[in-house]
Amino acid sequence: DNDNDGIPDSLDSDDDNDGVRDSADAFPKDSTETIDTDADGTGNNTDTDDDGDGVIDTADAFPLDKAETLDTDSDGTGNNADTDDDNDGVIDTADALPLDSTETLDTDADGIGNNTDTDDDGDGVLDTSDGYPLASIGLLLDTDSDGRPNDCDIDCQGLGMAADTDDDGDNVPDEDDGYPLIPIGILLDTDLDGIPDDCDSTCLQLGMLADTDDDGDGALDFEDPFPLDKDTKEAKNIPTSIGLIK
Repeated sequence: DNDNDGIPDSLDSDDDNDGVRDSADAFPKDSTETIDTDADGTGNNTDTDDDGDGVIDTADAFPLDKAETLDTDSDGTGNNADTDDDNDGVIDTADALPLDSTETLDTDADGIGNNTDTDDDGDGVLDTSDGYPLASIGLLLDTDSDGRPNDCDIDCQGLGMAADTDDDGDNVPDEDDGYPLIPIGILLDTDLDGIPDDCDSTCLQLGMLADTDDDGDGALDFEDPFPLDKDTKEAKNIPTSIGLIK
């Protein structure tokens, strides 16, 4: 009479008197145990890994299911069965970061999602300065480091890019720029042709020369009485009280 209830075990339907019939009790003579999920001989109350999956119960989102241990989005479906572990609306197979609900894309595969990454395409040009933040400039020449290639062949165009129209980034279009690969910087350029009005030693070292026609009117500066005024090439007649003077 295991439970001393006055009924012989042979007749008693609950030998340990734990409220669970012997036929449903994994430990019919142990009142402290009734279930042994992983059938390892240790009852669940004592066992620290009830399902025997190698993850202790306190760290296991599904301590009684050896097929599951994690439930990232706490939706009641384990990650192994869940098709969208982080519940961000993007299925795991299409999600670069399936366990992070704040990220789905990682263009440069650097392990940092695009939402957090400051250089999504990993080309060394920050997204905030990159004309094509999701298309890496790669080995293409990019004089002004704006993420736009100086020239763009068919392969480049296939990536969704186009050639930069201002290679040196000085706001003078290449087609109008006397030095399309050398930015004018803070040097004075009256006619906005990319050629500085004056060129000191530093300017010369950059490979530039002074503009010989500062106002771009077609008259060379040394022949132009108004070298900074493109609308005036000749001296004007000025009336005075005496007469006309030039």
